[in-house]
Amino acid sequence: MTSRLCIAGFAGSLTFAACAATAPRPQAPTHPAAKAVVAEEPLEVTQPSPLALYRSADAVAHVKIVSSRATLVPGRGPMPSVFTVFEANVLDAAKGTLPAHIKVYQKAGQVEDANRIYRVDDLEPVKADDEYLLFINWNSTLGAYVVAGSEGAYEINAGGRLRALAHTNTAAEVGARTLNAVKNDIRIANSDLQNGVKK
Repeated sequence: MTSRLCIAGFAGSLTFAACAATAPRPQAPTHPAAKAVVAEEPLEVTQPSPLALYRSADAVAHVKIVSSRATLVPGRGPMPSVFTVFEANVLDAAKGTLPAHIKVYQKAGQVEDANRIYRVDDLEPVKADDEYLLFINWNSTLGAYVVAGSEGAYEINAGGRLRALAHTNTAAEVGARTLNAVKNDIRIANSDLQNGVKK
């Protein structure tokens, strides 16, 4: 609001008041308090080789993501953990027997509440409508599958080319191959394991 500053005085027998408009005082800007960031590491179940990754997973599936959302799951400590929970249609199973539709947890994503931002650094979450090759393990507590660490998810691009979502050596080796080549390797690796062949 504009205020007026007036100065009273006199000259001879005349009294006067000189008034001048004054600019409103600027208000100090208010900034919302910055939210605390709680950064988590991915589930680093790092495998020494693609072969170890193939053999350690309960199941390996070629899926198409139907829906996904980041959520907070109670952790072992005082802070919750961030997971991306997604529903997927199973297009093919290179290992294990799976239903046509599965629910999966991936240690990735970001969730924001009134006071904090919870996020998992250095790992890209899966996205709805995209196809992935997943290495997954059953979790009886959650009643769902969990992606086998940061090395357990690979985006499937045109021509069956894979793209790793993690940055480990094993993820890079798997991601450099095609979908069909990896599926074939998985079937051979698990056939060898069942027949007692060690490599």
